[in-house]
Amino acid sequence: MDYKAFASEALEKFKSMPEETDELYKRYFVAMPLEEMGERARNAETSHKPEGSIKSNVEALKRKFDAIIWSGGEMAEQSEYMQIIPIEKVDFENRLTKSGDDKIAAFIDAHAKRAVQINVPKGAKAKLNLLFVNTSEPLPIQIMINVADDSSLELFEYYTSDANEKSIVGSLHDIKIGKYANAEINVVHNEDKNTFVAGWSKTKVGEKGNLKINFIYNGGSFTRTRNKMDVAGLEGNGEVNELIVSAGEQKMDVASNIVNSARDSHAVLESKAVLMDKSVCVLKGYATITETAAQSRSFVNERGIILDKTAHIDSIPSMSIGNSDVKATHSSATAPIDEESVFYLMSRGATEMEAKRMIVNGFITGMIGKIDDIVVREIVASIINEKVATRSFGMVPKITTESMWLAGSAHKSSSMFEGHYKYRGE
Repeated sequence: MDYKAFASEALEKFKSMPEETDELYKRYFVAMPLEEMGERARNAETSHKPEGSIKSNVEALKRKFDAIIWSGGEMAEQSEYMQIIPIEKVDFENRLTKSGDDKIAAFIDAHAKRAVQINVPKGAKAKLNLLFVNTSEPLPIQIMINVADDSSLELFEYYTSDANEKSIVGSLHDIKIGKYANAEINVVHNEDKNTFVAGWSKTKVGEKGNLKINFIYNGGSFTRTRNKMDVAGLEGNGEVNELIVSAGEQKMDVASNIVNSARDSHAVLESKAVLMDKSVCVLKGYATITETAAQSRSFVNERGIILDKTAHIDSIPSMSIGNSDVKATHSSATAPIDEESVFYLMSRGATEMEAKRMIVNGFITGMIGKIDDIVVREIVASIINEKVATRSFGMVPKITTESMWLAGSAHKSSSMFEGHYKYRGE
């Protein structure tokens, strides 16, 4: 397909689509100035190389990055598994995502200029680290991932900012996991207040394949993401973990849909949010079990903790079940921080701030423990510990020993049904 025609069609779809298409969620969403950002993306001609930001982040994160990408360029190590290509070379015919799937997908299709293409061939093992730097020119990027049969991938994506005016980073993930393949993808957002964060991902997991995606939403003034994972293979396993930490006047809109479409498939969506100051979060977790997914398991779990009365969260889990021979449940709970626990810890010598930090750390440590990569766990723990302490975001992280206990041993995914009142005693 000619890319100019494709981008033109995507732009028309973007203009015609509403902010929220799902009837269940039409009253609950965070609007973003995508039209304004799209106009700027079309007219952007030059972009400075954010050398200082790149250097400081690389040094702080203690990671060698296989690719560093910003609006006007990239630096990439030679890799047999990854290449950065002009958007004109993307195979849109065989992509899972269609421009009409979502407004964000159409936005990125219309304005992206490059794509990161990751292909892990059969039987191979790959480990990749990517650094994305949003500058004053918008950065819409496509990330195409194909993990072939019997292969494995560990991918770390870190998003930061070097913008002196309002800008946007938009990432579109198109992910295919083959038979008996294994993948862990860790996506960490730590952009500054000048950045809008838009994200779209669509995933298909094959027979006995395993995929775990950990999304950490910490930065950006506005965040709006849409994620869909289809466990489409017999005995496939898919897991989506979302950790949202917001402060100031940050607004987060995170919607995810897990789908069981194959027999004996297992899909889990777990979301945890910590809200401070006047921040707002909308959590929308949806699970779908099709008629063909007998003896499958699906679980949606949303939890929120509020540190200030001025913060607000809407948590909206839901399910659609098309087969009676399944285990499926969803749950949601949000509460202010427990004042009795704060008082108890203060009576043992902690200050009020220290007490609240300990409670928050206990709330999120299980989520951080789901990250298998120990270095990524340390990075995430340090970023969040700093944010709870200072209520600021977007700075270069300080990796300190103070938060290392949060990044303890990897937490193996256990059955979400253990202890649930519907399935106790089984």
